[in-house]
Parts: sequence; C-alpha cells; structure tokens
Amino acid sequence: MLYNDYIMRAYSVDLRQRIVAAVLSGQTQRQVAERFDVSLPTVQRYVRLHRDQANLAPKRHPGRKPIFDADQQQQLRALMQQQPDRTVQSLVEAWKDKTGATVAWSTLHLTLHRMGFSFKKRAGSLPNAP
Repeated sequence: MLYNDYIMRAYSVDLRQRIVAAVLSGQTQRQVAERFDVSLPTVQRYVRLHRDQANLAPKRHPGRKPIFDADQQQQLRALMQQQPDRTVQSLVEAWKDKTGATVAWSTLHLTLHRMGFSFKKRAGSLPNAP
C-alpha cells in the first residue's frame, strides 16, 4: 500500500455546499454535523468559508514540488516502454544520457512506482511464468 493511501481526502465541493445549505435553511450546526456524519468544527469551518469568501473548494495540500514534472514523466514512460525490463540503475544512466541531469536511483524508483511501474526483485531473476 502506498503512503498516499493513508492521506485523508478532502470532502467534495458538493458535500460542502449541501452542508452550508442545510445550515442556511435553519438547522443547527450540530444537527447538520450529525446528519452528514462530519465533525462540528468542519461544519463551522464551511459556514465561515461561505460567509467570508463563498469559495468552498478544497485547498491544495502543502508539500514538496514533484521532482519530475508531467513532461519529464512522459519521457520516463517512453524510456520504460523502449526497454521495459531495465533495472533502475540502468534507467538512472539512461536518464543522465538523455537529459544530462543526475537523479538518485531511489528518487527514480519512487517516481516510477507512483506512475504504476514495478521491478523484479533481482536483476538476474527469471520472469514469472504466464
């Protein structure tokens, strides 16, 4: 399971709007929290956001900028499609030859894992039988 699977996802804009609409229709914030199965502070925050700026869209989670942008990920995908049985170390060398940039094998491995690629455990192992 990836680390991203453990991160809580933001409530949808539709749910946020329904929560605010329920409060504006006269229900108490506590009743709305119970009805939509959210916490009271969540209801209070959505009502305050609606009152202050009328923008209920979730904010972007803070964090580090990705090492590889979308264009570079496409280049990585092309490298993988050219030779899908490459080792990570050979990909690091191919990336350096192609772009001139050095990247740590762990960074490249994590990026490829996030893109949906996987690797054999050992370089000398045989592929799985069909």
